[in-house]
Order: sequence, then C-alpha cells, then structure tokens
Amino acid sequence: VIVLLCYSVGHVTIELGETEEDQKGGEEEKSDGPDRILKRVFNVIKFTWVLFQTMVESFTKWMNNVCREHIDISTVLRVERCMLTREVKKVL
Repeated sequence: VIVLLCYSVGHVTIELGETEEDQKGGEEEKSDGPDRILKRVFNVIKFTWVLFQTMVESFTKWMNNVCREHIDISTVLRVERCMLTREVKKVL
C-alpha cells in the first residue's frame, strides 16, 4: 500500500492505493524485507513531520486570533478610559 502525502497551506491529503508490487506474491516481500521496513519507517517519519507542521500551523492561527481579540479589547478599553478621564476633567 502506498501512502501519498500532499501538504499545502492548511490542507493535507492522504491517498491510499495498491501497487503492482503489493499485488504480487509474498516471496518478494520476504526477499527485500529490510528495504520495506526502512521505507515504512521513512514514510512514518514523513507523515509525522507533515502532521507536526499542520499542528504548528493550526496553533499559530489560533494564537493569532486570540492575540487579535486581545488587542481589539485593549484598544476599546483604552479609548473608553480616555473618554472617562476627559469627562472627569470637565466636571472638575
């Protein structure tokens, strides 16, 4: 089974399919066992790397949204404080 990983901005595609090698008899699998194991380990490492990149990207977007909300709230509160300070100065 071939696992194809395509990583683009915010999108991961995983396609599974059988190759001619997978459809052939089990004799070839036994003869090149270490190579297949290395390929599988390499595929797992690639998949883990893509998963990690996707998680970091999602976390970064979430943090940017949280920070943007914080900045907006801070700006509104600062403007309100200035307005209230002016009102108090007018009264005095």
